[in-house]
Amino acid sequence: MAAERVGLVDALAGPGMTADELVAATGASARGVEVLLGSLSALGIVEREADEYRLSAKGAPLALPGPDGLDRLIRKEAVFYGLWGRLDAAVASGDALLAPFAERARSDPPAAEAFLLALNDLAGRVAPDLVPAAHLDGVRTLADVGGGGAAYALAFTRAHAALEVTIVEQPAVVPISERAVAAAGADGRRVRVLAGDATRPGLGLGGARFDAALVSHVIHDMDRATAHATILGAASVLGPRGVLLVHDVFRERGAADPGVALFDVMMFVENPGGMTHSLADVRAWIAEAGLGAVEERELGFSTLVRAEVPG
Repeated sequence: MAAERVGLVDALAGPGMTADELVAATGASARGVEVLLGSLSALGIVEREADEYRLSAKGAPLALPGPDGLDRLIRKEAVFYGLWGRLDAAVASGDALLAPFAERARSDPPAAEAFLLALNDLAGRVAPDLVPAAHLDGVRTLADVGGGGAAYALAFTRAHAALEVTIVEQPAVVPISERAVAAAGADGRRVRVLAGDATRPGLGLGGARFDAALVSHVIHDMDRATAHATILGAASVLGPRGVLLVHDVFRERGAADPGVALFDVMMFVENPGGMTHSLADVRAWIAEAGLGAVEERELGFSTLVRAEVPG
């Protein structure tokens, strides 16, 4: 984060530069650059040849945007770094330290877009495992609920030539999603964005029906009642033999996975009402919606739950 903020990452991404040249390029102190170069070199992020420094193969992704790089993710995690340092304030008040994302999208669109695109970079890293695990062969229409920057929509349409994906987003987020789709050069007939409400029956789409619905890394931003309504809303747009896909970080009752526990803390700090939900709750909500044939597959840190409309 420090190297990115002072401009050292960008300077090191080009041809090799000496320490004095890096000081001149960044305007940082000579001692500060020396210390940072030493640590980055020890971590294998920077390599040195003679008196010149540059990013190593390991460090190169720090300067790259998109799913192959870490640039936007570093900027996003810098936000969380500040929030974690104020964890005591959140615990004392019981309130998240950020406003709801829709509110941030209205009040500060550029910051919200940068944040969403960083999350999209993470989604792009998960998509190669998620898409085949979803088993959507033969499916023609997919509702991507909270599809954000379109990483999943694009991955699914690349894998399934006949599939059409509708990203369903909050009105304040729709322009961000539309720009992401346009930037990716996606076929507008196969990937479109609609404003909706995930907590309403039919997702607020006026009776539209889909062969499948995906709710990926959405409900951890919600309290239990809102997550419950969202799963029911997604299930309500499915046609006969429709497929519901719920993908997120879940907890099992009594489990003490440190990663999941810390993820729960992050959701508490970041999102009003945010939390990790239990697989038991998700299974119950799916059953309440009348779906069956429930399958679960672990995808690293997250889990994909797949269910079908009977008949």
